[in-house]
Amino acid sequence: MKSFDFVQENSYEVTYDEVAKHYGGPMSKHPVINVKGHPETVWVRPDMGIGMVAHGMTFGIGEPMQQIPWREVRRSRARGYLPIIISTWSKPPLLYTQTAFAILLGANSVRSGHEKQVVMIEMDLRNTDLVETNSATLWFFVPCTIPAKGIPPFPYCTYDLFEIVGGLPALSGPATEPPHNLLRDGTAAVGLYRADDSIRVACHKNAFRFNMNLGPGQNNMVRLLLSSSAEGLSDEHMANLQALDFSSALDQRILDLETILHEGTQIDVPEPVVNHIYKAQILDVHAQLLQGADKAYCVPVQGYQGVWPWEAMKLATHLDSIGYHRDVRRCLEYFLQIQDRFPPHGNYKSSKGVFGGTYGFEESGWETDDASTLYGQQATLNKGKEGQFPNWMNGTGAILYIFGNHYLYTKDREWLQRVSPALVRACDWIISERQSTKQQDSQGNKVLHYGLLPIGRAYDTAEEAIQKLTVDGELPEGKTDDRHAPLDTYYPCWTDSYSSQGLTAVAEALAEIGHPEGERLLMEAKVYRDDILEVMRRTRMTAPNLPPYPERLYRPPAWAEFATGCLSYVDTGFLDPRSPEFEQLEAYMKVKWNRGVVGLTGGLDKNGDAYATDSFYVNFSEDIWHRGWLLRAEVEKALLAFYSMLAYGMDKQTLITVERFHLYDQRYAPFFMDTSESPRVCGLIRQALLFEAGDTVYLLAGAPRRWLEARKKIEVRHGITTAAKLNLTVQSEVDQDKILVEIVCSYLIADRKLRLRVPHPSRLKMKQVRLNGNAWSGFESDREEINFTLQPGRSEFVVLY
Repeated sequence: MKSFDFVQENSYEVTYDEVAKHYGGPMSKHPVINVKGHPETVWVRPDMGIGMVAHGMTFGIGEPMQQIPWREVRRSRARGYLPIIISTWSKPPLLYTQTAFAILLGANSVRSGHEKQVVMIEMDLRNTDLVETNSATLWFFVPCTIPAKGIPPFPYCTYDLFEIVGGLPALSGPATEPPHNLLRDGTAAVGLYRADDSIRVACHKNAFRFNMNLGPGQNNMVRLLLSSSAEGLSDEHMANLQALDFSSALDQRILDLETILHEGTQIDVPEPVVNHIYKAQILDVHAQLLQGADKAYCVPVQGYQGVWPWEAMKLATHLDSIGYHRDVRRCLEYFLQIQDRFPPHGNYKSSKGVFGGTYGFEESGWETDDASTLYGQQATLNKGKEGQFPNWMNGTGAILYIFGNHYLYTKDREWLQRVSPALVRACDWIISERQSTKQQDSQGNKVLHYGLLPIGRAYDTAEEAIQKLTVDGELPEGKTDDRHAPLDTYYPCWTDSYSSQGLTAVAEALAEIGHPEGERLLMEAKVYRDDILEVMRRTRMTAPNLPPYPERLYRPPAWAEFATGCLSYVDTGFLDPRSPEFEQLEAYMKVKWNRGVVGLTGGLDKNGDAYATDSFYVNFSEDIWHRGWLLRAEVEKALLAFYSMLAYGMDKQTLITVERFHLYDQRYAPFFMDTSESPRVCGLIRQALLFEAGDTVYLLAGAPRRWLEARKKIEVRHGITTAAKLNLTVQSEVDQDKILVEIVCSYLIADRKLRLRVPHPSRLKMKQVRLNGNAWSGFESDREEINFTLQPGRSEFVVLY
């Protein structure tokens, strides 16, 4: 097992397989297959059952009837990345293969959220014996949901070790010949089935049975078309359903999904697992951009649990960076809708202008639909508990950053002008609330927390009421340090660095369009940044066994220090990865959080979770470390984090991301799809090939050398930066001692330096570089980099060895 120190000292580049072999990875309870934006969530269970709120269904096999053993089922995605789930289970000589996906009935895309969604399920039973005939029996129950730990019905957001705890229901009524192929839930028509002509069909009140004799190598198919709506389907809908061809519907679904992928940045590297993961995450995110009912906006939900502003910021900024600007803007409209209404948990004076999170999916339009949607079920469950939603103090700044960042990518001045009143109010909330901490001690000196936002929540897990600190920073009498009391002090890293980042981003955007408040807000943003830098100066720690800066003032670090600590300074630009402080933070991470487990950087530490000792947060901090190491040109470390995040951060079969996993039990996984983690994975892959820092665009900074072996090719199409759009093509001809690089730059709106890394697979040094046929002297052979200034049009480099 390789460590960060080993790979750097030995110039060793790990591979995906080398990292992935150490652990099977977390399992997924729920590969989601519903259509983009549709409120009726549909997932495929580990036992091949279909999960949904309205008409869940399950299968049985054999005579006598048995459950499909979920531990033996293997799942994959069509084409390796599409949310068309293929599940297989074998009981020789029979092979059971299920294909499941969702479509819209009579609509091309979700516009209002009321479109009818149909789940398409194909069960293929094959006799693998090439000599003997064998019989098979398939059963299905609609509606039916076998109870299991950690999935709906509630509670389903737990990290309970997954286990199916229920059995198949007893058959109801005698077997009869079905009068038609319709499926009903009570009086509602909810779908239909189709079976090959040779299959004998019988029905009970609660089940259908399909008996078949399969000759050598023969297969039979049963297909189910099932509505995800509790109200079922009208006669017109049922007529359309009867006319629907399964194969044609599958082809259309594939086309629709591929169209989503082509709307954004397309990445193609000579490593299929990376390409598949990148595409899968894009499609998974879009499945959870919840369309508001009859609204002009989307709700950026986080794992069906609510809307967290900081998590939404991670989702939106990464989506913007790969070209999905329209989806980001629709999410921003949601935050404009709920502004002022959901203040953070903290010692704030006013809620005017705040951007907060929501617990009951307020203003989604689905709050009362608990018959068909998980969102309605959650809203019903949490009714009256809105004030208990864990609103973090950095929420307003996080949302401001999305707005400012979105303007950088789109340069849409008219849009920014339209939303500016709301943004100015949010900026003024930060500015106003900071005034309460601008205090002096009894000697007339600034208190340590001078100019920070007031005491406020930084975790989901806080349970105690907020208690104010005295001016000199002493804790109230009787207070002790534990994970349930993180609201009693200041979090300059987590709360203030992200709040400052958001204020600065919007101030710069408004100043650029000449908004009358732009210059004032720029000044306020600078003063805020200076106050944070002063806190950093006064809290600098140099002991080698400590991080360079504390996570929180006046208190020891808490359990999420790996994320809420000074790594936040790195993420927001307060701490330069090329500084000695970063090296100190890295040393601390290796001892405190990595614990010698491949390239993971976010281990849990006494957070009340029974499995915390051997659990790791993943997809939360690796991308920040990855970026830092790329800026330091420590590519081997970056690659270890890169492949660790891809190998451990998701179910290897269905590529569904998880928030955390357990080293020794794959069942430790949440039901929810981690919506902010998926775009962070996309961002990780993107920044290996294309990212910005300051006035510089970096290309191929994190590309493994083996991607440039002879005859291999790397492509980035519709690459997005804040200065230009880029197409990048790298063709390796190292067997002829050269590598060809083509950059096509369009929409150039700002000067940017370009640093193009071209790593030779055998570490040969560049001898010569030619640009558009002419000798180019702007390269550093030792760093394997070409220095260039972005130019519109086509630039063709030939690197000779």
